Order: sequence, then structure tokens, then C-alpha cells
Amino acid sequence: MNKLYLKLAWSNLKNSRQFYLPYVIAGMLSAMMFYTMCAIQGNEGLSKMRGGASVQMVLFFGVIVVGVFVSIFLFYTNSFIMKRRKKELGIYNILGMGKIHIAKIMAWETFFLS
Repeated sequence: MNKLYLKLAWSNLKNSRQFYLPYVIAGMLSAMMFYTMCAIQGNEGLSKMRGGASVQMVLFFGVIVVGVFVSIFLFYTNSFIMKRRKKELGIYNILGMGKIHIAKIMAWETFFLS
């Protein structure tokens, strides 16, 4: 039965790649930007520079702002994808799949995307 979920998840990703590709690219770029800001802010060499403590403080607030905007952006793109897939999930429900089975398919899709 798990092979069925696996095949459904893979075929869903292949058929919906025009929606998932921007989501994956946006997620990668957002994570890259966030971790770059964190690495610059946490650099020990920055504190040894003149005025480096104030630069670290500004970068810390920048990390917080980037984190908030990244999380809002990713939640927005995820809700956009889920609105597009509402019909597909409804068809699965009509065909007799329970919420647990649909959740398993979604979990496999998330695994493949990550």
C-alpha cells in the first residue's frame, strides 16, 4: 500500500512541477539568504573590528527581519500551491481516501521536495 502512496506522490510532483519549481527555488534562495546573514552576523572577526559590535547588532536585527519575511513568503507560496491542488485532494477524498491517506501522500511529496 505504501508503494501506491509513493507512486501517487511522485506523479503529483511531476504533473505539478510548474507550481512546485518556483516554490522550491524560492525556498532555496530564502534559506541561502537567511543563513548567509546568520553567518555574517555570527562571525568572530566582525567583533574585532572597530565598530564591529554595532554592526553585529544591526545584522542581528536584519536576521530577524529576513526571518520574518522569509517565513511569511514561504507560507504564502505554500497556501498558493494548496489552493491550486484543492480539486485534486477533493477527488482523492471522493474516491474514498481518508485524511490519513492523503496526509501520507503529502508527506511523501514533502520528502521528495526536501
